[in-house]
Amino acid sequence: MNEQNSLTSQEKCQLDQEKLLSLLIPAALLILLYAVEVLMLAKDSDLYAQWHALYPDLDFASYLNVHIFYFLAKILYPVALCLYTALTIKRYGTPKYFRSVWLLLGLAALFKQALEAKFSSLFYYLTLLCYLVLLWQLARISQREDKYYLKKQQEAHR
Repeated sequence: MNEQNSLTSQEKCQLDQEKLLSLLIPAALLILLYAVEVLMLAKDSDLYAQWHALYPDLDFASYLNVHIFYFLAKILYPVALCLYTALTIKRYGTPKYFRSVWLLLGLAALFKQALEAKFSSLFYYLTLLCYLVLLWQLARISQREDKYYLKKQQEAHR
């Protein structure tokens, strides 16, 4: 990079905040959707009755523990992505390997979610949509940086 393309610290901080927010919003929506879904599943007495018929030796506490475990497993990817990004973006930015690794992990999480095939659940479709938005935002993080560099170049040529 030459001198004209370098960003000021204020511009870099603003760019980092935009990048982080573009990932935090869909990730927070994913976590919220999963939380509401697990609350609805945990309080549904009909689902508990069906589960108890399959596993008669287990009680309601075990039923809740299963749902809490699935909830924690489902939010692992968005929480890890946002924590890692928030803690490292100022020092390392978002290099290509960052995007590649998190995109692959995100595709695996999306695939796992799609395999659940809960076609009658609105949460199923909303979480798939949130995953797609999150992956799209992650894929275009470098475009934000390019936009800032182009803007900087145009201002330098004026």
